[in-house]
Amino acid sequence: AQELRFGNYVFGPVVMRALYVLNDPALALKLFKDEKYAGFFDQLTSYQILGDLLFERGHYADVRQVFDLVKSRQVQGGRYPKHSITLTFAACHKENTPEAFQYAMDLWKELNAVGHVPMRKATAYAAALALNQNQPGIALEIVGTVTKGNYVTIRQLKILALLAMDRLEDIVPIFRLVLEIGGPLERKQTFCREVIAKVETAIGATKTELP
Repeated sequence: AQELRFGNYVFGPVVMRALYVLNDPALALKLFKDEKYAGFFDQLTSYQILGDLLFERGHYADVRQVFDLVKSRQVQGGRYPKHSITLTFAACHKENTPEAFQYAMDLWKELNAVGHVPMRKATAYAAALALNQNQPGIALEIVGTVTKGNYVTIRQLKILALLAMDRLEDIVPIFRLVLEIGGPLERKQTFCREVIAKVETAIGATKTELP
């Protein structure tokens, strides 16, 4: 791949952008995987463009495969680029299969083992995937790693996980905390209509009086 470089100019991202415009994920993936061109595409930008192309074309399993290559090659000196991790969790969420779920959970454990804190969006994708795979306990554990639980997406996922576990009594404090927040400088907290509807349905289906 060295002979394909011209001075300090890097052509990997240029080629990937061209393939992106041409909408040719098969050729882009083939070139990226080819060991002959490993150094040629040895930039995170090249991976991001390829990952976006594969994701947009619905090739979610290939996104996982490419991320494994990025880790093994340690592209630009890192095994766990944050944006690449987020895209990989997003692909697993879209794929929503037992295999994708297992991959995502293995990756989550791997990141925890090395002390890497994923971006909040990646955490949300991982938790949402766990919910889709009927694993609310795991979803609750994942969102629990976010230090600030007042983020809208994290709050909704936590409520959905508690609902799936029939823990209605633990949902009330979340709503109460949001309703009690006030003041002109406080940012208004919100809930999705779909989440509120599910809570109302769950409450209506139970005879238990909530505090």
